[in-house]
Amino acid sequence: MNLNEAYKLLGVSENDTNKVIKTKYRELIFKHHPDSSDNDEASIKKAQLINEAFDLIKKDKKKHPRGTRGYGANSGARKTYSTDKDFSNFYEYDYYSEADEKKDESHHFRGKTINNAYTSRDIFESPKDSVIRTDGFIKLARGKFLWEPDKEDFECFIHSIILESDSLLKDVELAVGDRLNEDINLESTRNFFRMRLFHLLAKDYVNPIFSLRKILKANQKDENGDRIYEIKANLATVGVDDYYKRLYSLRLGDNLYPSKLKNNRLQVETNTGVTLGNLTIEDDRMLYIVIPILERKLARVKIVVRDINNNRAKRPYRINVGISLFLKIEKEVLEEEIKLSKFEELSKEISEEIGTVLKEYEEAIKE
Repeated sequence: MNLNEAYKLLGVSENDTNKVIKTKYRELIFKHHPDSSDNDEASIKKAQLINEAFDLIKKDKKKHPRGTRGYGANSGARKTYSTDKDFSNFYEYDYYSEADEKKDESHHFRGKTINNAYTSRDIFESPKDSVIRTDGFIKLARGKFLWEPDKEDFECFIHSIILESDSLLKDVELAVGDRLNEDINLESTRNFFRMRLFHLLAKDYVNPIFSLRKILKANQKDENGDRIYEIKANLATVGVDDYYKRLYSLRLGDNLYPSKLKNNRLQVETNTGVTLGNLTIEDDRMLYIVIPILERKLARVKIVVRDINNNRAKRPYRINVGISLFLKIEKEVLEEEIKLSKFEELSKEISEEIGTVLKEYEEAIKE
C-alpha cells in the first residue's frame, strides 16, 4: 500500500488535521473491527488494511508536519506560516522540543515526560473514546507523563492518579507487614493520607501555566504582553441562614477578596471582611490549575460577582452567585513557567513531599 492509497482508504487528505484523521480512523476501525462486526474474513482483512493505512499516514505526518511538505532546500518554494496558530501553541513548540517527548511503541502514545516525578503512572483511554466497546478504562501506556489536556481526558487523568495513590499506600502497607498496628482504624487513616497523596501527585503531573493556556484563551492581552484569564466559579447555598443572608446581600459587580487558601480551596470575603466561604470552580480541571498558581503567587487576582440567581419561588430558598475569578499573569511568568526545565525543578520538590507523606503513613500504621 502506498501513501495515496492510504489516504484514499481512510477518506482523508494530507491537508486534514491529525484530529480529523484520527476520528475518521476510529469510525472505520469500529465499523470493521472483529469485535464490533460479524467477525467475517472480509471485515478482518478490512480492519488490517485500515490499521496499515493509519500507521502509514502517521509516519508521513511525523516526517512532514502540516505546512512543511515540499519546502526542501532546493524546492524554490516560499515557506509560509499558518495564521490559525494561537500564542499558546507557539510557546508549546518553542519550549517543549521533540526530544522531550517519549513514545510508547506498543500503544503509539506520545507524551511529555517529567523525569523528576515521584513515580510512573498509567495512561488510560475513556470507554466512550475507545474503538472497541467496553465498560472500563483502557490502559494505553505507563510512564512519568505530564498531563496534557488535548491528549488525555481529565477523567482518565483523575482515574490514573487515584490508582497510583492507592498503589503507593499499598506498597507501604506491604512493607510494614507484620508490624501493622491492629489498634488503629486502618481505613480511616488510609483515607486521610490518600487525599494528601492524591493532591500532591496531581501537582506532580500538572504544569498549571501550560494547562491553563491549553484549556483557556486569554480574555485580554495588554501592551506589556501580560495576559488575563477568566475562570468561572460560584458561591451557593440552600435554605435561609446566616450564609444565605451574606450571599443575598451581594450585588452585581461587587469585588470580593481572597482570604484563605487551604486544603486546595480558595476562601473569599467581602471588602468589610465578611467570610463568604470557598469558591466552587465550574470546570473541575481548573481546580488543579488555579490553586497551584495561587499557592505560588504566579498571578494577580481579581474576583467579581458576575450574576445572581436567587430562587425564592418555593422553599427551601436557593441562591447561586456566579463569580468571575480573573488571573493576570505577566509575560515573563508565562514564558518561564512553561519551560520543561522549570517544571522539572518544581516536580523534584513535590516528589520530596510525596516521599515525606509516605514516610508519615508508615509511622502512622506500624506498631
